[in-house]
Amino acid sequence: PIVYTLATQKSADGLSLSTFTLSLCGYSCSAAYNFKKGHALSTYVESVLLAVQCAVISFVCALLKGIDVGRVLFGSIAYVGAALLLLLGSPPPRLLAVLQVWATSLLMVSLIPQLYLNYSRKEPGQYSPVTAGLSVLGNSIRIFTTLTLTKDPLLL
Repeated sequence: PIVYTLATQKSADGLSLSTFTLSLCGYSCSAAYNFKKGHALSTYVESVLLAVQCAVISFVCALLKGIDVGRVLFGSIAYVGAALLLLLGSPPPRLLAVLQVWATSLLMVSLIPQLYLNYSRKEPGQYSPVTAGLSVLGNSIRIFTTLTLTKDPLLL
C-alpha cells in the first residue's frame, strides 16, 4: 500500500524517511546474519523482501521529500557496497552476532519516528493501518518460524 500511495499521491509528507532507512538497515543485517550462518532461505526470506521494500520506499521517499538526487544516489551506492562487502566477504562471527543484535534493536525502534510524525500531524499519514497490521502478523509468524527452524536465540 505505501509504494502505491507514493506513486499515486506523488508526496511523502505522511512518511518518516528515518523509519524506512532504519528498517532497511535492520532487515539487511538480519538477512546477512542468516545467510552467513547458512540458515534455510525460508527462515529469512521475509527479511530480504522487506529490505527490498524499505529500499524502494526510502529511495522514492527521499526524492519526493526533495533530498538532492546526488545524495540519494551516493547513499544508495554506499548501502549496496556495504551489503555486498558483508555478503561476499568473510566477516568474523562476532561481527555477525553484533549485526544481528543491532538488527533487532533497529527494528524495535524504527517505527518511533513514524509514530511521532503521526502524533504530530494528528493523523496516520501514509503509513496505513493495513501495513501496520500486516507487519504485526508477519512478525508473529517470524517468531514461530525462527523458533521452529533455526533454534538460534540471537534471531529473537
